[in-house]
Amino acid sequence: MFTRLWKWLHPVQAEQEQAEPAPALSPERQSDRRRRLTGVPYLLPKDLDEINRLDFQHYVLRLALGRLTFAPIEEQLRHGGQVLDVGCGSGRWAIEIARLYPLTQVTGLDLEQVKATTSPPNYRFVQGNILEGLPFADSTFLYTHQRFLVAALPLERWPWVVQELYRVTAPGGWIELIELGAETRNAGPGLQQLIAWGRQAAAMRGIDGTQMNRLSQWLQQAGCRQILSHTLWLPVGAWAGRLGLLFIRDLVAGFSGLEAPVTSICGLSPEHFRQTIAALEQECDQHRTQYACYLAAGQR
Repeated sequence: MFTRLWKWLHPVQAEQEQAEPAPALSPERQSDRRRRLTGVPYLLPKDLDEINRLDFQHYVLRLALGRLTFAPIEEQLRHGGQVLDVGCGSGRWAIEIARLYPLTQVTGLDLEQVKATTSPPNYRFVQGNILEGLPFADSTFLYTHQRFLVAALPLERWPWVVQELYRVTAPGGWIELIELGAETRNAGPGLQQLIAWGRQAAAMRGIDGTQMNRLSQWLQQAGCRQILSHTLWLPVGAWAGRLGLLFIRDLVAGFSGLEAPVTSICGLSPEHFRQTIAALEQECDQHRTQYACYLAAGQR
């Protein structure tokens, strides 16, 4: 269903590009019929369904924000420069940046590559793990971008990670962070329960989504001299039109991807977990739910 909706919303792109996961170099295992990586704290699967979800998440933010960047970097990008996308996922954001600003050189970094058939010549992929440090020299990038890694980074590592982003960013360049947290408006009991289960499972790996409102603080601690921040309230459900429809699909798929760790850690039956998710769309429409997305950018 998720893939069909994506093709309906983007019929041309669906024909031109097909995300296809490359063979993993990291250890992997099958769990809940979903492909997952071992040896990393990442909670979500690494498979084609998750790649499609990440594309949905990209379209949600692009539609809500009205542009690809939060940092005031557009004019500089028109003149070229090095751009880094940490945790690039499907590469959707990085590839769109590369196309929009053809004078830039865009690098996407993630645990493993997802091959896109129409990558522009000014885009490249580098395999790496931010938790092991970035394989780049100091002051390399004009614009360093990282988003939606809340399920991948233990809370205690966040200050170090942001410091590493700062290290590879050139003086005058910008670092941008975007994360979903656990803050909601008008959440019904089902969504509240799903968030609570997710927090319990995440805590076993040192992950804490309730602290994502500290992005600006970590940028300041890293040494950024100018900091911008904003909380974007994303509507959840068809009540809010196309944006809300996209985001509820993203949330449903995201929670579904947590089934294996959540049911194991919280002692739930898969049936109970799935029933809670199945009722989510109607509940969010009834309550007109909104979900917080935290944006922060700092200039080195």
